[in-house]
Amino acid sequence: MLMNLIGALGSQGCHCVVGLFHNLPRPNTDLGDIARRQGISVETIPCRRQLDWSAVRAIRNCIEEHEADLIHTHGYKADIYGYISARLLRKPILATYHSSPDRTTRLRLYGTLDRVFLKRFDTVVAISSERRRALQEFGVPSSRISMIWNGIDGSAFGNAVPARAGALGSVRGKVVGVVARLVPEKGIQVLLRAASEVVRQYPDTLFLVVGSGPQRAELEELAAQLGVSANVRFLGQQHNMPAIYAAMDIVVLPSFDEGLPMCVLEAQAASKAVIATAVGGTPDVIHHNENGLLVQPRETAELRDAILRLLGDPAFCVQLGRNGEARIQAHFSSDAMASKYRVSYEAIVGQHQAA
Repeated sequence: MLMNLIGALGSQGCHCVVGLFHNLPRPNTDLGDIARRQGISVETIPCRRQLDWSAVRAIRNCIEEHEADLIHTHGYKADIYGYISARLLRKPILATYHSSPDRTTRLRLYGTLDRVFLKRFDTVVAISSERRRALQEFGVPSSRISMIWNGIDGSAFGNAVPARAGALGSVRGKVVGVVARLVPEKGIQVLLRAASEVVRQYPDTLFLVVGSGPQRAELEELAAQLGVSANVRFLGQQHNMPAIYAAMDIVVLPSFDEGLPMCVLEAQAASKAVIATAVGGTPDVIHHNENGLLVQPRETAELRDAILRLLGDPAFCVQLGRNGEARIQAHFSSDAMASKYRVSYEAIVGQHQAA
């Protein structure tokens, strides 16, 4: 989402600098590497412990060095450090609220602290109707909340060449894929259980699991226990995603919670039929039976039946994909997203200048 936004903002006259925390215990440099390859300025913010005031100084230095007009934060840690830094310099600040960190007790505490800070931001952007309601429940003033859907550059997905069969393993039947981080809340275990029933009717169906994460070994073991290892390929993280989507017939996202899932937008931009759980912002994208199918989270039988329905009706499957592509082009483009963000930027900068 961030790379799509920055790319589109650049074409609209904005200069963006990406500030990334460098967590010494668990460094993650992937986003910085991607940004640098695209010619985007990247600043690394060292962060040595849970509350590191040197990180505030580093952010302040970046703001002053680049003469930033405003600060845009993503995530609880960026919200907290960014807010302190921006206010010390009397700079306007905007946050995008993607999700709440609630996987562990410690993260829930961070989430609570984040909500305290978000109430004081100039603007908080919700990426879906559900996230907007959550912000209102947290006590963020409605006048400071705007809703902007995530957007993508669909041009890369429309005419992609499918990944070669050698990269996917042998392919004899239809291909059903999931693209997600391999963590419990993505619900991939539910998909594997549904797959074990699907292959009884369609034994040549291939299930692709694309992504990395701490649950991979557990999921591989579950596939073996369910007797579907021969029908499931764990591909890990992939860089040529348009080719991966092009090789799929159906894309499934069985998450228990979501913001506005980029993989659903990408799959529909690739004109693929999508089955997803009706959580978070997904219903903003998918209208059931029109441009995809919605199922309830954790419902193995419901997910199984949806997959069987599409496997048994190829024409309906194709039509859902075409309808999804049309909806992405109309409502979820990166240019439309960037235009709305720029309006928000100009509004809060103007307010600060007037004050």
